[in-house]
Amino acid sequence: MDHNVHHTQEAGSLFQDVRFEVTHLRGAVVDELVGVIAYHDDLQPALILLKPSRGFWQQFYLDVGGGFWEQWPDSVIDDMCADEAYKYVDYAERFGLRGAEILEIKCEPAAAEIGSHISVRLSRGTLLLAPQDANDIESSSVVSFTPCSAPT
Repeated sequence: MDHNVHHTQEAGSLFQDVRFEVTHLRGAVVDELVGVIAYHDDLQPALILLKPSRGFWQQFYLDVGGGFWEQWPDSVIDDMCADEAYKYVDYAERFGLRGAEILEIKCEPAAAEIGSHISVRLSRGTLLLAPQDANDIESSSVVSFTPCSAPT
């Protein structure tokens, strides 16, 4: 299976695997980045929504040890965000990522762990969505951001 496929479809699932690379967003700029929170912790999203400067909304999350990446038009995301059962956290604002260029997006297992993580490498640092317990495929997900090191 080619894990580096360039996807052009308008809606639906693009990837469901333990390892993949999202290449169609390289060079795009982050307009919106939103954590969809089902419980109380702002850094434990059920999923993350990414709106690139060009194209459709992207939705990504971890489940049963693998990564999932989907693409949806505005109308689907608008309907989802109208659901008051969830809390929405502006990660673009929190981590200073609005306007950051997307350099690389990968899903892969961490060494010696059974759970995959999704890393979004940006011009300002790396956003990581990882299982809270990488050895438990039903673990909740945790998001973190590591800024780029300042040149010395």
